[in-house]
Amino acid sequence: MKKLLMILGLCSVFTLRAEVKFHPTLGDHMVLQQRSEATIHGSASPRSEIGVTCSWDGLVRKTRADGNGFWSVTVPTPAATAEPQTVTASGDGTATLEDVLIGEVWLCSGQSNMEMPMRGFPSQPTDGSLAEIMSSPRYRHLRLYTVGRKPADAPQASCSGEWKTCTPESVAAFSAVGYLFGKQLNETLGIPVGIVVSCYGGSNVEAWMSPATLAKYTPGRDYIPAEKADMPHRAPSTLYNGMLTPLLKMNFKGVVWYQGESNRSRAHIYARLLTDMIGLWRSEWNRPDMPFIICQICPYASREELAGALIMEAQQQVVRTVPGCSLVGTSDIGSPNFIHAPLKAPVARRAAAAALAGTYGLKGIPASGPLFRSVEFENGKALVSFDHTGLGLSPEKTDLDCFELAGEDRVFHPAKARVHKDRKRVVVSSEAVPAPVAVRFAFHSWHKTNLYNTEGLPAAPFRSDNW
Repeated sequence: MKKLLMILGLCSVFTLRAEVKFHPTLGDHMVLQQRSEATIHGSASPRSEIGVTCSWDGLVRKTRADGNGFWSVTVPTPAATAEPQTVTASGDGTATLEDVLIGEVWLCSGQSNMEMPMRGFPSQPTDGSLAEIMSSPRYRHLRLYTVGRKPADAPQASCSGEWKTCTPESVAAFSAVGYLFGKQLNETLGIPVGIVVSCYGGSNVEAWMSPATLAKYTPGRDYIPAEKADMPHRAPSTLYNGMLTPLLKMNFKGVVWYQGESNRSRAHIYARLLTDMIGLWRSEWNRPDMPFIICQICPYASREELAGALIMEAQQQVVRTVPGCSLVGTSDIGSPNFIHAPLKAPVARRAAAAALAGTYGLKGIPASGPLFRSVEFENGKALVSFDHTGLGLSPEKTDLDCFELAGEDRVFHPAKARVHKDRKRVVVSSEAVPAPVAVRFAFHSWHKTNLYNTEGLPAAPFRSDNW
């Protein structure tokens, strides 16, 4: 009997032992943010001692797993290097991460236009995908990670995902905007870049926010309550719980956010929600100045004539009022028939320009297209002034599309518009509106604009009225 109890006891001990493992966000081929405090963490036997060694400094950092087997150490990372590094954790066994690079890491999040892979969606192509897929093996120091889809009712500690190198297979399945953004950073900065994509097609902004942050809003009026959500990923906080909280121990340089289509029906509250979401994420990472690059939704011929324009307006409002935010204009690259515009390269390139100019401080790179500043009405015409005009608005001596004027009757009519001789303003007039009091530009869900600054960045939609 004693022998049996001894055997059972030994079996119990061995059952409790667990091999040391790294968290799923840590893996071979990963990139760690340079010059930061990296959190190396994982699981092991409860209360067991863990030693973590990083090849870049050779020091052994010891810790002890808690009662649930979770362990964590903080390791300072050096300046960026493409020299492959290793990270080893020793406890009940040994686990090693190979081919670890040090560089810049960005989080890309949002809904389907961020999720849209390089190979496109069924019958909806990504423009230029073949050339990008074939050339992808050149980018040996660009690494990719996609967080598995997982709506959850409570915060999760773990997620699914795998760090991958750039191959035709991995790039074809990866976010087109995420890949092209990372590729441009890698080319310009000349250092390793890691892109983590956590997005879910059809998701609304409230799904990415915590219950505490949403507490000041009214369910049903300001956002869709859980009981009325038609899918789990549209219920409040489910993606925050399942696809954001597992990433909170990762270090990111900044965030690229591409979302808004699923909030069209509540555009009036979107600016407030997005502002609070940005504040929440910055708080969670303890980065009050964490850069946010906001990609405007693309023009699309929806049944809601103004809904898209109102979301674009809300996105501009956030950029104007929240420090550390940049705007990526898309007024010239939408598709009338598809909400998933095939032109992803301009979105990624403009997002990269915003990061390179704003976050990295590279001189000579424009960060924004023309943004409405003010309007003056005189002699039956509107004189519209813009910020971010560069060396002047373009094109000169060519009719500009998408301008409208209204008088006191608040009825808008198509208007003629041209760049003013000072190259900083636009002159707008309409025979149907002899005494204009309001001007709008591209203020519809579907539009295709032709107004740029000299750097080729498009003017953002706007209205001078608040009707």
